[in-house]
Amino acid sequence: MNTRPDHKAVYDAVRAIPVGTVISYSDLAEKVGRSRSSARVVATILGHRPDAEDPNTDIPWWRVVRADGARCCPSTPR
Repeated sequence: MNTRPDHKAVYDAVRAIPVGTVISYSDLAEKVGRSRSSARVVATILGHRPDAEDPNTDIPWWRVVRADGARCCPSTPR
């Protein structure tokens, strides 16, 4: 797994989102110490996670949504 500190912070923050809860990319950016305008940065980090093709990922990426509440990848099952 990519262990760059900024990547690890994003992955850890996503793992900490409680089941049944969703947050926006801008909220995630704030949680990892970035400005809300860094939403695209954290979305890119999350989208390029090493296990992106693994359906059994331990990073619940589907709990992070766009500002309008939509998932970024609606064709991806979850």
